[in-house]
This record gives sequence, C-alpha cells and structure tokens, in this order.
Amino acid sequence: MVSLILVLTLSVNAEETTVQPAPAPTLQEKQYRQALYFYFAGDYASALRQVSLNRKKSKSSSAKSNLFEAGLQVSVGLHQQATETLEGFEASLSSALKPTKSSQQSSNTSPQELLLIAQLQLAEQQFLQGSITTARQTLEKINRVPETYQDQYTVLSQLVYWPDSPKEKALGTLGSSGSNNGPTSSDTSQTQPLTRAYIQLNQALLDIEQTRYEQAEALLTPLKTNRWQAIAPSFWQTLFNPFNNSGIELAPNQADFDQYQAVQDYARLLLAQMYVKQNDYTAAYHELKDFPKASPYSEAALFLFAYAAQKSKQFDTSLKLLEVVKNTYPQSHLGWQAALLKAMQIEDQISFQQAMSSYLQAELFFTEQEQSLKHFHAEFKAVSNPLEFAPQPSIAKPNVQSQFAAYEQEQTTRAWSANNTPLVLGEQTRYQTQSQWLRKALNDASLQENYKNLAELDALAKHLQTLKQQSQWLNHTIALNQQRQAQVLTRRTQVDYQQQYIRLHSDTQELAKKIEEAKRNQNGQAFATLDELRQLQKIQINEQRLENLKKHRNIEEYQHRLSRLKSVLQWKMQTELPQRLWQHQKQLKQLNAVLSQLQAQNLRLDDIATSPERLTQFQVRQQHSEQSIDDTLMRIAKLRVQTAQQIHQQVAKFVQTEQSTLAQLLLTTRHKMASALEQMSLSQTQPVGRLDGGTL
Repeated sequence: MVSLILVLTLSVNAEETTVQPAPAPTLQEKQYRQALYFYFAGDYASALRQVSLNRKKSKSSSAKSNLFEAGLQVSVGLHQQATETLEGFEASLSSALKPTKSSQQSSNTSPQELLLIAQLQLAEQQFLQGSITTARQTLEKINRVPETYQDQYTVLSQLVYWPDSPKEKALGTLGSSGSNNGPTSSDTSQTQPLTRAYIQLNQALLDIEQTRYEQAEALLTPLKTNRWQAIAPSFWQTLFNPFNNSGIELAPNQADFDQYQAVQDYARLLLAQMYVKQNDYTAAYHELKDFPKASPYSEAALFLFAYAAQKSKQFDTSLKLLEVVKNTYPQSHLGWQAALLKAMQIEDQISFQQAMSSYLQAELFFTEQEQSLKHFHAEFKAVSNPLEFAPQPSIAKPNVQSQFAAYEQEQTTRAWSANNTPLVLGEQTRYQTQSQWLRKALNDASLQENYKNLAELDALAKHLQTLKQQSQWLNHTIALNQQRQAQVLTRRTQVDYQQQYIRLHSDTQELAKKIEEAKRNQNGQAFATLDELRQLQKIQINEQRLENLKKHRNIEEYQHRLSRLKSVLQWKMQTELPQRLWQHQKQLKQLNAVLSQLQAQNLRLDDIATSPERLTQFQVRQQHSEQSIDDTLMRIAKLRVQTAQQIHQQVAKFVQTEQSTLAQLLLTTRHKMASALEQMSLSQTQPVGRLDGGTL
C-alpha cells in the first residue's frame, strides 16, 4: 500500500520536476502538498486529517486525493473505511471511463492508471480482511498491467489464489495522457528487488508443495546468496525531510537490511526443508549449520538442523541440539517434539535404561507444561481486561532520539489545536506481553487483531473522554455567558445609555463649535481658564466702579493700572492660544473616540437585548454533542466487552488445543515407556548396550 502511494505521488507530481516554468499552484494544491508533507514526515494521522479538511474546504475531491486518503486510512488502521473509499472511487471511475474516452488531464497519471491503482489497493484490503473471493473478483477486473505495477499485481495474485497458480495478465500501457507506463525513476525501481524476492519465495514454496524440487532450488539458490545494496533516500523523501538541512545525521534504516536478511534466511530454510523431503539429510545439515542465531526463523531452523543431524548420523550433535531446542523453546510444539525425539534417539542408539530416564524426563517436562498452561489459563480468566494481563514494560527510547524532541513537540503543537487531543490509531506493532503462553497465543492473527482493536477502543474512549471534558467546559462557559448577558440586560434597564450618548454628543458639538470660532477669530479669550475668567470679571467690575467715581475724584492713575493689568492678561491668553487650541483639538478627538465606543457599545447591547436565544441555541447544540459522545462511549464500552469476551474465548480455545497436544504427547511418551520396559524384560539376558548400534 505504501509503495502504491509513493508511485501515485511521484506520478502526479512528475510535471513539477521539469525545467519549464509551471503556473502558480492553487490553494487546493498547496493544501494537498501540506498533506504530502505530513505523509513524508511519517505523521499519517495529520496527513489524513489534512486531506479530510481539504475536502471539506473545497467542497470537492480529486482522484489523487481519494487514493491518497485510502492509503492513509490503511496506515492508521482504518481498513474498513479504506475499503469503502476505494470501492466508491473504483465504481465512479469505472463508470466515468465506460462511455467516452477520457480527456487530457493536467496530471501525468491517466484515469486508467488511477483505476488500476485503486483496484490493486482494494484487492489488498479485501485480502487483509479475509474476503478472498471478493479480492479475486477485483483482480479479475484488471485487463492489462504495466510493468511498473507487475510486481504488486503478482504478489497479490499469489496470495489471493494460493495454493493455485495466479492468473497472469498481459503487459500493456494505460491511457494516453501523461506517461503511459507510469513513473520509471529510480525511486520506484529500488523497491522491485525485494518485491521480486517475495514473488520467488512464494513460487518456490508452491513448487515444493507440488514436488517440483528442481524449479524450487533454481529459485531459492540465488536468493540465499544475493547481496542487496542499501536503499538511498529518494528525492521526495529528501525534499520532505525536515532534517535535510539541519545538520543532524539520521541513523541508517535498519528495517530494510532486516527484511533482506529475513529473505535470505527463509530461502535457506525452504532449501533445507526441500532436502529433508528428498531424504537428502546431509545437504540439509550443511545448509543450516551456519544459520544465523538472531533470525526470526531460528526456531524452525534449529529443530530442522537437529533432525537433519540425527538422520545424518551426527548423533552427538543431534542430542545436544535437541536439548537446546527443548530448553530454548519450552512452550513450542517443536520444543515438545524435541524432548520426545531425544528420548527416542537414546532408545535407538544407547540403551533402554537411559531411554527410560529420558522418557521420564520428557513425561515430567510435559506434565510441568500442562500445569503451567493450566495456571496461565486460571490467571487469564481472572483478569477482565486482557490488556492488563502481564504487559511488557515500556523501554525508554535511546538518547539519540532526544535531539528530535523539540521538533516532535513543535509538530504536535502545529498539528493539533489547544482544544484537541491527538488520537493515534492503527499501530502495526504486536501487543507485547511477558507471558510466554499469551505470546504464543498471539501468533493467531485473529487474536492479535482483537488485541489491536481493544487497544484502539481504549485510545478512542480516552479521546472521547477528553472531548467530553471539553464539552462540559464549553457548557460551563455558555452558562457564565448567559449570566453575564442577564447582568448586562439588567444594568441596561438601570442606566440610560441613550441619554448619556445624547449629552456627550452635545458636549462634543459645543467644543467643536468653540474651536472653530477660536480658529476663525483668533480670540485668545475663547480658551480662558476659570481663574482668568474670574480676573477678567473682577477687572470689569473695577472698571465700572472707577467710571462711577470719575466725577468726584481723579482716578486716571487707577485706570492706567487697571488697563495695564487687563492688557497683560489678554496678551498672555493670546500668546497661549496655539497651545490651548491644540489641547482642545486633542480633547475633541478623544471625545469623538469615546463617542464612537459608546455608540458601538450601545449597538452591542441592542444586539444582546434583541437576540438572547443565541446562547440558548449554542447550549442546546452542545448538549446534543455531549449526548452523542455519551452514546458513543456506551457503544464503545459494549463493543469492548464483546471484544474482551472474544479474546477470552480464543485463549480458552488455544489452551484446549495445547492441552490436547500435550495429552497426546504424554500418551505417546507413556506408550514408548511401556514398550521400552517390555523390551528390557525381553532382553534381560542380553548386554546393556544395543546390538544394532554402539554407544556414542
């Protein structure tokens, strides 16, 4: 699925790598590139959320965004939603291609190629969900497969049609727009060797089952000796890598090397199994003698190596290897078979007395495993939450990761708003447990899937609890706003804001008129202070008194003094006129601002008074949302109980199967012990050693 997304991404963006000037990208294209950034940064949840947000904003969706969304849904574990997305896209695109030939598109990816990608992804999802018949029907709709997608189609066909041979499709081109054969850059060709190795392994396994050993050996021999080069980062990974220019050296990708090593190990294991089927035990022994210890197939390889050593008459090596298998894998079927096989070899090669001791040890070993299994089942039944049974403690990350902590925190902050909690689903890792029995039971894909679903249900419930807390906080905020609204309306009835506005408006007009007259007449007395006005009034009163005394006394000197005082006062007011004019203009400007604020506040109060039902609508909607969250939590709780019950039933079935296997091994061991006792009684006159073989 990831390789198909990368192929699509390279194809739809191929025109951007040309040297010709391209038109400026639209807003929708920029939003799509933002989703691509999250994808190449490994944040699939943010990329999926960005694609969904883009569709809501643009009210439409393109073909490439639909395919991209389906791939992202797979990455986060939403397989059912991905299937529905692909089915709808495949149906719409198929109907669109039937009537007329598609017109030229701006993208280098033709509609036929998009349809092929959708069909391949849909078949993969149907296979992963167990719908084998539906997956076959989807693959049968494909008529031609270009070379670019031949490997993906072959792998899917092998898995879907197993153990039958897959149906081959003719190679051909798709459509006429853009590049017919899809991208041919080294970015996609780097994934082909590993994919073709899987194809060869599947074909070799089918040849072995159908006894075509020569064809199987011809396929497996090159795989076990092949050496792959390390895959260099692609152009797009370098482009979207946030650390490409930061001077930080990233650790090499060990996962690719592990996959290549696993392919080599599995090829060697299949070769050894093929040699054993052909009774060529010496070849199987030499094939496995230097098998790596850290391989995921080391258990099967070690047992097969011990069996091949026994059949090759490497008896001493065989006994030691069987003991190692028994002690290393005590809960494994191969470990149980190794215990019994060791006792049978001692009976054949050494003596009946030592065989009896070995059989008794095997019987005790099987009995201990039965008791351990019974104890495990009792403890598991006592735990209601399967996730709480013997979990593996989390291991701290290496210190080398600390240099990326700031960047990860920044990305998390940018990806999620303050009112949202990240929801991470679809973890592809297995549930880790300390219990060996549960670890063995988790080899069942359905049980592992149920554990994964249980963990996702817990994560979803936790996320919904956070949303519920936020909803309750919003309800509290709405209630406070309703109280504040009631207080504002009460205060509005007590204070006449309209009268205040009228009075302030009148004062503003008077001040403006006063300023205008002062500017026109240049009269300094217009802005006289109270003290100056009192002094002018006193001068006027004194002038009137002097005028009355003029007939009786000589008051010329007093008139000159009063005139000088009045002149000084007028001169001062006239000198300070510009400064006082500026101050009053500033005051007028402030009054106008206050008047505007008062008017806006009055309009706001009018709006609050005339629409008190808005907060009520918000409250009702929030209550409905909270009720929906409660209903979802209730459904999750019921589904969680059902999933936990299924897990307990599957574990009980696993325990029953293991107990049946141990009981059969115990019965076989006791039959062998009885047979050895009978042989000992018949050979009392014979030497202790075997007649047909010496001691080791």
